Order: sequence, then C-alpha cells, then structure tokens
Amino acid sequence: MARILLIELRTSRSRWWSLLLAGVYLLVALLLSERDGWKVWLNEASISAVTGILFAGILIPIIAAIEQQIWRKGTLSELGGVAPGKKLLATAVRLGVNMFYLALVPLIISTVVIRIMAGMAGAKNGIFTPVYAVLCVVFACALICIGSAIGDMLPSRIAAIVAAAVVGFVLSTYLSPVPAANDPWTKVSLAGYGATIGTLLGGIILLLLGALTRGESRGNVRATTAQLARGSGVSILAIVCVALFFNGPVRVNGALRDPQPGICAEKGGARACVWPGDEVRLPFLLNVAQKLAHIYEALGEPRETLTVVEKQIIGGDYTVSPMTGGDGGLWLAADSVAFEMLADRMGQAQTVCPTVEKSQEELSAEWDMNWKLNEVFTQYLFGGERPPEVEVEDAAIDASLGEIRAKTRSWSEAQQADWIVSNIKAIDNCERLKDAD
Repeated sequence: MARILLIELRTSRSRWWSLLLAGVYLLVALLLSERDGWKVWLNEASISAVTGILFAGILIPIIAAIEQQIWRKGTLSELGGVAPGKKLLATAVRLGVNMFYLALVPLIISTVVIRIMAGMAGAKNGIFTPVYAVLCVVFACALICIGSAIGDMLPSRIAAIVAAAVVGFVLSTYLSPVPAANDPWTKVSLAGYGATIGTLLGGIILLLLGALTRGESRGNVRATTAQLARGSGVSILAIVCVALFFNGPVRVNGALRDPQPGICAEKGGARACVWPGDEVRLPFLLNVAQKLAHIYEALGEPRETLTVVEKQIIGGDYTVSPMTGGDGGLWLAADSVAFEMLADRMGQAQTVCPTVEKSQEELSAEWDMNWKLNEVFTQYLFGGERPPEVEVEDAAIDASLGEIRAKTRSWSEAQQADWIVSNIKAIDNCERLKDAD
C-alpha cells in the first residue's frame, strides 16, 4: 500500500518539485503556528497532533490506492487526452478529486479523532480551532514529500529507510511547526504522557511511507507525486485561508489571545471567567472562587479580588483544568484548584522548613495525609463527594480516601473549611498534618 501512496519520482525535476513543495508546506505551517516554530521541542508536541498526522498518513495510502484503481479503469485517465476545449474541465475534475481525497478527507478524519481524544483526556469538549487540524495535514504532506524525495535520491531501500528515520527524528524533535495542543488558541488541553514517543513515531512513520514509495509508474497511471502534491497543496491552502478567516487568533505583545477575551462575573470579592459560549459554567466557578477566598480570609491572607478562570484567558490567580460535561468534569476542575494551592504552600514550606530525615513509614504517612487533605479540599470546593465516574486507580490510595470521606461525610462546609485551614497552617508552620477525628 505504501508503494501506491506516491508514484516514484523518476526525474530530477519531479524530485526537486517534491522538495520545493515540502518546503512550502513547512513554511505555511510555520506561518500558521504564529510562534517560534523552529524551537518547538519534542515535549511540547501533543497527542492530538500526532493522532491527526498518523491518521492522515494511514488514510492517504488507502485513498491513493482507490484513486489508482480509478485511473486504471480509465474513468479519469481519459481526461488526460481530451480536446483542448475541455482541458479546463479535466483540470477541475482532477483538482476536485485531489482536494477531496488528499485534503478534505484527512482533515475530516483528523478532526473527528482529535475531538474524541480530547474528550477522553478531559479537554474542553474536544473543541479546537480548524487551523490546528490544518496544521496537522500540512505537516503530514510535508513529511510525505520529503520522504518521497529521500526514497528517490537513495538507490538502496535500506539506506532510504535509515535516512528517513534520522530525518524524521530531527523534524519531529526540533523542527515541528505544530504548536502544543495546550496552547490557549487551540482550545485543546491534553495530558503530556506519550507525547514524546507519539510525536517521534508520527514523524518517522510518515517519512518511511514516503521513502518506500519507489513503485513503478505502470499502465496509464497519470498521477505523479508532484501532481498529487500540487493538487493537495492548493486545497490545503484554500482550507487554511477559510480557517484563518473564521478563527484567526490575535497576538498581543507576544501572547496569543482569543478574539473574545472571555466572559467574567464577580461576587463578594470573587471573580470567575470562562470562554465565550461556556457561560453555564460561571456559577460553579464563581462558587469555587468564593470558597477559595473564604479560605484565604481564614488564613489571614484576604485578597481584594480572587480570580478563577476556566483556562488562561486573561490571567488570574487560579486556572482550572478544562471541564468535560457532567459532575466528573466539575470535580476535576475543583481538584485542580485545590491541588494548585496546596502544592504552592508545600513548595514554599520546603524552602523554609528545616530538613528532617524521615523513615519510609513516616514518608508514606505524610503522603497519605496529603491525599486526604486534597480530597477534603476538593469536596469543599466541589460541594459534594467524588463522583463515581472519577476513579482512583491506586487501591491503597482509594482505601485511604474512603476513610477520610467516611469521617467527614457529616461535616458542614464550615467544618470542612476549619479542618482545611488548620492543616494549611500546619504546612506553613512546618508541622505534621492532622487527620480528621
């Protein structure tokens, strides 16, 4: 199937066409990324970008095979020999086929997959800008063109594979123009696990596909690598223009900002902000901000206004994780606020508290209390116990959290707040955390 992905570049002219188009694709992606793309490191890449690239790379060979069968049957091969008056029609049909097969279909597939992956990883309903999907497709086409040129220039297939793997490693590691998915303008925030291996494999696989496409141009197969690349390039650029028109992020003083900076609400010294269209979440976030402000007041650290934002839109004291639908997403949002505050206090305490040698049992007990404090703090902000859909994978930790939930189930919010404040003060004073009675 890989042989059918792109027809062998037999002449130096087509070879350099392929390299030129690869450069154009990379340049377009760099311009779209609106950042210093040449310094995007491997750990900044995202699972969603890799998913889009891989699916484009898997889908294109299959569709190219279908297209080759169409050419062999003569359905489209006859278009190459039509009368001059019908060449415009022939060109339009060929361009339409390439637009659909090599740009629109991969774009649609990668879009659907990224939405699913984003939802699974707890992103904001998998919503992201179309420009991001276009970047994936553009970068995939560039890798395929480069790989095909490598395969054509090196006589040995083994040498082509080695060269493609090396170039794929370099491109995926240092030169990927695809921005990180947790960039605010993409509206996607995915966990970073697996991104290193995934991005690396994504670049190498696509280059290998290109390097192995040294098949023979037999029969009446008219589609060459350059023709396919030109057709897909035109369609991709058209999609890019449309995407930029409808979803152009604004760069302000080097920082990306959504065209609409966010919708905010204030109440009693607390402020909450969400993305446009997510106003339904404002009451929950405002309640979280108010409870957090109460904790600070009890600690003797009142703030004039405490801001909680769903994502980093216009700045704020606390940025919560993107929320999925249902109570599970709200719990994770509250958990991110609690964890951020406790981690900040513990980090400060480590810089001022004297170093004390602790046994393994003492360290285990300390971690156990940290988990319990975070759980009760999250319950307080969330307004209830952990929803059943938010599971704890570690059985020992789950059992420990079950104990603290049983002890605090009958507590009022005031009792929860008092226990949380007393333990935060213990952290500040380099004292041990106190379990619930």
